[in-house]
Parts: sequence; C-alpha cells; structure tokens
Amino acid sequence: MKKSIKNLLLPLFITTAAFACYFGSAIGNASVCSAADNPATETSSTAASATEPVIKEIYDLITPEYIGFYETYIAKAPVITSISPRKLARLAENYNVSENKVRAVLACQNLMSLNGERKSVSELMRLPEKDFIKLVSKQTQAYINRLSEEEKITLNAEFKKLKKPLSA
Repeated sequence: MKKSIKNLLLPLFITTAAFACYFGSAIGNASVCSAADNPATETSSTAASATEPVIKEIYDLITPEYIGFYETYIAKAPVITSISPRKLARLAENYNVSENKVRAVLACQNLMSLNGERKSVSELMRLPEKDFIKLVSKQTQAYINRLSEEEKITLNAEFKKLKKPLSA
C-alpha cells in the first residue's frame, strides 16, 4: 500500500513531469486538463487533440483537482486556495516563477509543517528543481509513514476518484 500511495501523492504535491519520471512513469501526452479548464495553457498545433496542453515546465501539470484533494485530505485546510489570485500573481512575479510553481511551493511548505519541519517560501523557491523534488519526496514519505493503514486506504481510494493526471 505504501508504494501505491507514494506514487499517487507525489504527483499531487508538485504535479510535475519530473515526479512522473522519478517514479518510472512516462508523461507521453500530458492530458491534465483541457485548455478551456486552464486558460493559461496553450494548445499545440501538432498535438493529437486540441484539448491537450503544452507543458512548458513541470509545474504546469498542477490541476485544481489536485489542489482540492490536497487541501481536503492532506492539509485539511484551504492552504492554497485561501490565497487571493492577486497575491498569488504577486508572489509569482516577485520570484519570477509561474503561479503553478508558487502553488507547488506552498503545498510543499505545508507538507513540511505537517511533518514538524519549517522552510520559508524564499528558501523553497531558491532550491534547484532536482533538490525540490528530493525534498518533496522525503516529506511525502515521512507523511505516509505516519498514516495508519486505514488512512492510507482511504487516501488512496479518494485519490483514485480524481481525473487521470497522465496518459502514457
């Protein structure tokens, strides 16, 4: 069960292609959401479907469904959606990153706090992508290790209700 949940939660927290690769999944044709669901996502003229987004960075795989799942079942609080769109945009601009990266960093920061650890947004933003992925992996494993078998089963079942994030 641990391996299954780990494979599901890591893409949730930072929802990146790097995580998918890290766990041996190929992203192939990313089919996260349609362009209509995410107006900031461009569609590729060479894509098989006009609804398949172009992934410009690994953080582009984040979806509102994942954020909702994280806030409902992990954080148990609106740690990301409670931030106003204006503040989210301002943070992204200040750090010269995408809003999706800001969301991933906020989820990671919250996960760390659930594990009794602290890092500032600035510290997390400065991490190279590879180190950020390692940190999220470590924090996810620490979180999973604290769950009872019943909690793991529930979390896994709820996660399976989400749209399939990647297609091979």
